[in-house]
Amino acid sequence: MRDEILAKHKGDLGKEGEDQLKSAVEVSKSMLDETEREKVEARGRVDIFESAFRKIKEATGVINLT
Repeated sequence: MRDEILAKHKGDLGKEGEDQLKSAVEVSKSMLDETEREKVEARGRVDIFESAFRKIKEATGVINLT
């Protein structure tokens, strides 16, 4: 019991704590991967809109004076 108290005081999580931490890390990594995928998809959509807008500007002869 003394060893357990010393281990907790040192910051050891124990088996259950480590399992919870590993689970939390896996969830965080999964969320990060999903966010990165969404970011790439959003960038692709923006590129499509920018390309379409540029083509419209070229076709209509509009010049941006700002």
